[in-house]
Formats: sequence, C-alpha cells, structure tokens
Amino acid sequence: MKNLILTFGLGCMTALCTTAQTKNVDLDRVYCTYKYRALPTQPQDPIYFRYTTRVTSSKVAETKVSIPDLQNALRIEGQTYTPDEAEAKMLLEAYIGNIIIKGSNIAVRTVEDKDRDGKVTKVTRYYSVDVSYTFESSYRISAEGKELAKGYLYSHNGNALVFKTAEFSTSQAAADNWNNNREVFVAEFYRDLANKTIGDLSYRATSLYGFMSRSLNFILWTSDEKKHNENIPFQEAIGKLKTILQAMDANTPVDREAAQEVIEYFKGIPARYADVKLKADVKLRYAAYFSLCTYYLYADEPEKVAEYADLLIANEYDKKDGEKMKKEASALIEIFLKVGMRSRHFVPQGML
Repeated sequence: MKNLILTFGLGCMTALCTTAQTKNVDLDRVYCTYKYRALPTQPQDPIYFRYTTRVTSSKVAETKVSIPDLQNALRIEGQTYTPDEAEAKMLLEAYIGNIIIKGSNIAVRTVEDKDRDGKVTKVTRYYSVDVSYTFESSYRISAEGKELAKGYLYSHNGNALVFKTAEFSTSQAAADNWNNNREVFVAEFYRDLANKTIGDLSYRATSLYGFMSRSLNFILWTSDEKKHNENIPFQEAIGKLKTILQAMDANTPVDREAAQEVIEYFKGIPARYADVKLKADVKLRYAAYFSLCTYYLYADEPEKVAEYADLLIANEYDKKDGEKMKKEASALIEIFLKVGMRSRHFVPQGML
C-alpha cells in the first residue's frame, strides 16, 4: 500500500513538473549575416549591356590625380566594361573640378591636470590648424545618346569640408606646419576627393543599372528555457538554419536540400504546441513562424513568406513582425517582376 501511495505521489510530482516546465519559454536573439546580389532599381533593356567610362578634370586637378587610374576604377558591377565607346551602350562620365580653400584658423585644445581635491595643478595647450575648403565634381550617365542622369557629387555651394592638422605645443609650430606643407595637404585632398567621387558614382551606377554584392545583418529567435523539452532541439534547428543561410553569398543560392529537414522541423512546431492560451506555445510558434518567414525571404520565395507571415500575425505574439515580413515579401515580388528575375544569388554576365 505504501509503495502504491509512493508511486502515485511520484507520478503526481512528475506531472506537476512537466506542466511547470511548459508554462513559459524565454526567447533569445541569434545574430546572423546574409549575403546577396542587389538587383538594379532601373534595369535596362536588355538587362545586361556593355558600358564604358570617361573621366575629365580641371587643369589643376590633372596635376594632382591620375586620370587613367580613376577611369579604370569607375565601374558598374555585374555589367561588361569595354574601352571602345563605339560598342558601349552606356557611358559613365565623371568630372574632377577644383578645390577652393575658404579659410584656416588656429584651434586650441586645453588639458587640465588636477589633484585629489580637484585643484588644477597643470594646464597644457595643444595647437592645430582647422582648414575649411570646398570641392566640385560632377557626373553624367547616358545610354545610346540619351541622358539618363546627371548632377554634382560635390559642389562649391555645399557645406565646407574641414581638415584638422596634427597638434603642436605652440601656435607658431601649428601654423608653420600648415604653411610649409600646404601643397602636400591639398594634393592629398584632391586624391581623396577624386577617389570618393569615383567610388560614389560607381555605387550609384551599380545601384541603378548593375548587380551589387551586398550583405546585411538579421536575427533569428531561439528558445532559451532549459526546463522546456523543446529547448535543445529548437536551438539545434536554429543553429542549422543559421549555417544554411550564411552559406549563401552573392553568387551562391540557398541549399534547399540541406534546408529541407530543418524547415520541416519548424513547420511541425505549431501542430505540437497548439495551445492558443499557453504562453510557451505561443512563443515557440512565433519563433518557428519567424524562422520560416526568414528562410523563405532569403531563399527568394516571397509568396511563401506571405503565407507564414499571415500565421505569424494570427499568432498574436508580435503582429508587427508579421506585417513587416509581408511588406518585405511584397517589395521583393515587385522587384522580381520589374527586373524579370527570380533570384538574388547568381553570377552576372559581366563577371563570367
């Protein structure tokens, strides 16, 4: 009889423990990186084409920078460069203008040493020269004689740029440093701003007409409740999903075969944890739906994102995440339709 009572008591305690461990689930962020190829925002017809570049400059700038080097650095990622303007569909033009020094002044930085009582025991002053200047550069993009875009990358009408020299112990030393090395400093300004001009134009042209390799950070949600039976399996599944998604790059699509098992795992969570009132179940369903949305979004299957985003919203743990996923899926569908492609992971013709 005592053994029966003891067995019954242990059974009740086990049931209570099992119930207790499923009352709540803590979720924790898992940080990941996604690499992909951005599609052109203004695709051309045909979408792949040949382009060439032309860089010109003022007479002063020509003595400070290498025009051939700048022209070689001007690129549309994913498209095919040709040095022959006659066979190019698109022409990128950049103009490197002049630097104008607007003014300079002595700047002072004061450092005070204090004793334990807060009394100033020593004052040290450091002197430098602040130089303000402007620069001008512009661009023009045309295709088959038709102007597509133009404008200034830097302008004399914009905010002045500021350069601060090294610090010296006297104002005279700081002034001498600027005055004696002015030409060297200005030459550095030219090189830096010319390179930035070419970099900015390359980025702009690639965003509009090319296929830029890019990366972004994102999160997944995993279980962080050791007392819950699903804790370890869920963490293992999230770890696998992270590995699969991070294995992609701009040229390499997702390995769907490798992902199948972990995707089926997440799809099974809502059926096994279906209580609409139990917070632990609600959180696990949220993390599972969120994982499915993330996978399908980055695997370039936006229609399925919308399907699981609706379930994420209906789960009511965080509706905003579901709504955000739907918007991202809708935007991706629009991009695919506009460009006529269904992937963000491939090798463009210009890189073959």
